[in-house]
Amino acid sequence: ALIAAVAGTATYSRVDATAAAIAQVEVISALERKAETLQSAVREQALSIQTFMLTGDRAWLERAGEQSKAATGLFDELGGSTLAAIDGASAPLADMRQAWQTWKSEKIDQQVQYMRVPETIDLARAMELTPSSSRLMPEIFAAGGKLDAVLTARREALVAEQSAAMASARRIALGSL
Repeated sequence: ALIAAVAGTATYSRVDATAAAIAQVEVISALERKAETLQSAVREQALSIQTFMLTGDRAWLERAGEQSKAATGLFDELGGSTLAAIDGASAPLADMRQAWQTWKSEKIDQQVQYMRVPETIDLARAMELTPSSSRLMPEIFAAGGKLDAVLTARREALVAEQSAAMASARRIALGSL
């Protein structure tokens, strides 16, 4: 009876650890989806701005503004979430946000201003070709890639913990037979 009680307690402990790991994996997966949605919003914003630069159609500028608001909201959500509790996740998010804000302020805001004046439209379009302009988007997505890597590594570690806890629970259950 004592062996059964000890085995039951140990099995419960391992199953409980598995449940905790599953819950954490769900949180990490939700953060990964938000980070992916954020990168998509930034990508859509960039494409909308480029289309606006080519066509002059203000509908694309409005769409870029909508994507900018979506990205801002996602940066805020991720920054205020449990992301801060994950080792190494806050820095890439901060780097990504900083690069995005720099891209917006140094490039996009200036281009939009130039597009408002017929005499400077060509200047706005030429900004696409400058070295400083072309480095900003890769910086945004490099930081996003680092964030993805941190989240993926944490999720994989939790899945490994979950598997180890289940294997241990199985061994205890078999050993108590």
